[in-house]
Amino acid sequence: MKRPAEAPLDKLGMLRNTLAALRDQFAGQPDLYRIYSQPTLFELKSLQEEIRSIMAESDPAVDLWVGLRGDAFGEGTGPADVVAPFLRTLRVGVRHAASAISGLPYTGGRFGKQVETATAFKLVATAPGSLQLGLAAPDLGFSAQLEPDVLDIGFITTAISAYADGRSLCIKATRTLIDALGAPTSDAILAKLRHDLGDDGTLRVLYYARSLFPNGVKSLEFHGSSLERSFEYDSSVRYGLRRIGDELVQTARYVSGSGILHMLDLDRNTLRLEFTRMDSFPGVENLNGEYDPRTGHVASLMGQPVEFSGWLTFDLAGEPGKIRVDSLGAAEPAAGESGQLSL
Repeated sequence: MKRPAEAPLDKLGMLRNTLAALRDQFAGQPDLYRIYSQPTLFELKSLQEEIRSIMAESDPAVDLWVGLRGDAFGEGTGPADVVAPFLRTLRVGVRHAASAISGLPYTGGRFGKQVETATAFKLVATAPGSLQLGLAAPDLGFSAQLEPDVLDIGFITTAISAYADGRSLCIKATRTLIDALGAPTSDAILAKLRHDLGDDGTLRVLYYARSLFPNGVKSLEFHGSSLERSFEYDSSVRYGLRRIGDELVQTARYVSGSGILHMLDLDRNTLRLEFTRMDSFPGVENLNGEYDPRTGHVASLMGQPVEFSGWLTFDLAGEPGKIRVDSLGAAEPAAGESGQLSL
C-alpha cells in the first residue's frame, strides 16, 4: 500500500526529466531556458500543492482529545499547576512507550533524538466539557521540504517515509499508554504489553500510566481521530496498575520523585539522595544508590534540588534498600498555584 503523497511521484519524475532535457538543450542560453522551463516549473508548483493537500488530509488539526475531570475543572478551565504536570507526564510516558516499541535506546535518562522528535506532540486546542485538551502529533517539518529546486525523488520519498513513520510511532506510543490504563481489568491487554514492550518497558509504561492522575484529577477521557473509540478511566485504576507492577517484579519498583543530591562519587558512580518527595514511598527520607554514568553533568547538581526516576530495590525484609537512578536533572520550578488555563 502506498504511503500518503506517493502517488504523484511518477509525475514528479517526468517533470524532473523534462527540466533536465531543457537544461541540456539550452545550455549557455539562460534566457531561453527561463522561457521554455516556465510551464514545467508551474506544474511543479501545482504538484507541491497537491502533495501538501494529501498530507493535510492525513494530518488532522487534533489527533487526540483528553478530557480532565475533577472539582477544580470548570467549563474549559483548570489549574495550570495540575494541567502542566499532567502534560509533562503524558509526554514522558509516551516517550517511554515509543522507546520500548521501537527498540530505540533509553540510556542515561535520555531518549534518542528520533524518539524525542517523533513524540513532540503539540497542545493545539482546548474546549469546554470540564477541560478538554486537543493534542496533535508533530508535523516533523515535512511541508518545508517541498521546494521547486528539490527534484530528487529519493529525497522526497524519504521525507514522506520519515513523516509517516514518525507520526505512526507517536500515535502508536500514545495509544499504548492509554491501553495500559485498561490492564488491571484485561489480561489480554497486559499480555500484549509484555509481548510488545518486554517486562522492563511494560513496568515503565505502567508507572507513567498510573502517574497520569495528579491530585485533583478524578477521571480522564480520551477520544479523537487516532483512536477507534473513546476511553474513560477514573483515578481508582491507579491501584490496579500498582498491583500489576508489584506482581511483575517483586524485588524492585520503578519510582520517581524529587530531593537534594547530598553525596556523589564520580569514580564509583554512586550517590546519596535526601528525598523531598518520592512517589509510593512517602516515609523514605534518604537512600544510597548508583547512577548511570551516561546521565550527564551530575557534578553540577551536587547540593541542588533535583528530580529523578529509577529502580528502587528492596532488602530481604521487604524494605527499600537502594535506588538505581536512570534519570537525574535539576528540579523544574513549580507552577504558580493561581494559574489557570481557559478558553
